[in-house]
Amino acid sequence: MIGVNGKFFQIKADGIAYPVDDSMKTPFAMVTFFESDKTLIIGELLDYKGLERYLDDLLPTRNIFYVIKIEGNFTYIRTRSVPRQNKPYPLLAEVVKDQPVFEFHHLRGTIIGFRCQII
Repeated sequence: MIGVNGKFFQIKADGIAYPVDDSMKTPFAMVTFFESDKTLIIGELLDYKGLERYLDDLLPTRNIFYVIKIEGNFTYIRTRSVPRQNKPYPLLAEVVKDQPVFEFHHLRGTIIGFRCQII
């Protein structure tokens, strides 16, 4: 589930973001009221590993959670969605082995995520 600007969406196994009803429940959520502490302009093209290094160099410590919001034009994005599970619930490590993966090319959008690397 994704919540942005007071609107919530469920990304189903078909890769489409569906608006959710206020009565919907979720088994897990990481939620915050986003207020930017710092705004930067990245002046170079970065792949995933380059972005990780860039962010790691900026963060004062890796031992707390950060919310990262990136707005921009992306030449390539790869996403995934874990499909709904039924009892008996398998371990998440098993479910993600067969999760649907979606690839997008040349789009403009916003990426929001949590970053924490316990060291």
